[in-house]
Amino acid sequence: MSTIKKMLTFGKNLAFLSVSLIEEELKSGVLLKKDLHDVTLNRKIQLIYPKTRLDHKMDEFVKMSVYEIAKQLKMSSTMT
Repeated sequence: MSTIKKMLTFGKNLAFLSVSLIEEELKSGVLLKKDLHDVTLNRKIQLIYPKTRLDHKMDEFVKMSVYEIAKQLKMSSTMT
């Protein structure tokens, strides 16, 4: 994340990041944010971790939680 933020300070780049990740840079004025009103973004969320943890119960919990949240978001977007 620090590399992405550093690259943004060098010039003509942009990135989609969580505001919480750039709070310090926003306060100091190094980076600016632009809200995208009335824009729906679809993106794939991936969990990345060491291969040695593939069978860990916590990983399965996180994966199922993400799927459940995605399912609820998809249902709520079709209702509006």
